[in-house]
Amino acid sequence: MIFFKLFLTLSLTGAVHSATMNITGPHALAVPFFSGGSASINQLANGDTRIYHQVADGSIWEIVASGPFTKPALEAQTLLVPADEVHLNSPVVATSVDGSFADVHVFFFSPTLVVSEYIWTSGIGWTGGPSCTACLTTSGFTAASAQFLYAAENLAANAPSTLRVGFNGAEAPGSLSELNKVGGVWQLDLMS
Repeated sequence: MIFFKLFLTLSLTGAVHSATMNITGPHALAVPFFSGGSASINQLANGDTRIYHQVADGSIWEIVASGPFTKPALEAQTLLVPADEVHLNSPVVATSVDGSFADVHVFFFSPTLVVSEYIWTSGIGWTGGPSCTACLTTSGFTAASAQFLYAAENLAANAPSTLRVGFNGAEAPGSLSELNKVGGVWQLDLMS
């Protein structure tokens, strides 16, 4: 199964604009999106796709499409993260632990620049928000700015961590801060 492992977005500054992305196919629908924000895409080898993006009000939405985008079938478009939990113009990044859609992690910055997470677990659904104890959010790691964020499954041989999340941390502004999830606990590493 082919799965994109690293998703990197940089938030753009400038005027706020809204636009429409048209998806054609059996379930044609005009999908609103925020052109000043960012988006992350996860796609399986069969073309099944998940897109996570911020809309004009600041909320994060998920678009679910089956099949390749040459002939997509839009399955769903749902609100994932309410606007009051997201920094406007926050990067939105998503990755998976197992190369499928069974365990998906979506990362973004809160209005107070806390690195935040929503988790999809097959059989359970989405969990997230400021009180989600399974999410990175409650660890309280903060960014110096909302302009840089990445997430990846850790594919290194014998790596103790499963997920890596990088950002410009408030602990060392101007340096790369990376969080690694080791044994279910997030650990901060600074790269100078």
